[in-house]
Amino acid sequence: MENKKYIILLLLVFSATVKAQNIRINEGDECLFYNQALLTRSLIEMKEEKSICEMLNNNIYLSIFCKIDSLGYIQKIKWMRYRSINSTYIKNKNYISKKRLESYLRKNKIKFFICYAYDDGYSKEKSLELSKKFFREKYGKYGWLLINSPIGLMIRYDTEREKLAKQNITLSKYDYLIKQIKYYLKE
Repeated sequence: MENKKYIILLLLVFSATVKAQNIRINEGDECLFYNQALLTRSLIEMKEEKSICEMLNNNIYLSIFCKIDSLGYIQKIKWMRYRSINSTYIKNKNYISKKRLESYLRKNKIKFFICYAYDDGYSKEKSLELSKKFFREKYGKYGWLLINSPIGLMIRYDTEREKLAKQNITLSKYDYLIKQIKYYLKE
């Protein structure tokens, strides 16, 4: 009986150690765009196309600030805010339920990246190592992540739309957004 307790305790310690060492981290703008694409795809899968189209048509984007574990899983959404392109907060407008989004992300085990900036003074590998060390020392098992959506994914929309318009092809914001999601999620 004592051996079973010892083995269970050892497995729990080993599991916690492995999780602490495996930090889901990536660098640069691609990481930010990946997280935006992942959040936006999640909203679409939640059947929020109408809300997303309304946000796109009104040039509004969503910011979520959430607690995540070192593997990139959302633990809790601390706040959700809507902003216009000029960064003005949109008050009293709830396009998407915070509780429903948090539930969806947790239930479906959606994994985001912890993004860091590559430090010119170090190699890419050293920057990654330092970022992981910083996360472990500062946050331990949990950290905070800010994700804006879909603003970054729409940066080149006007240029692409104008280019296609010269060929008599129309491009909706929603169709362009889907194209960007597929590009950044490598679908």
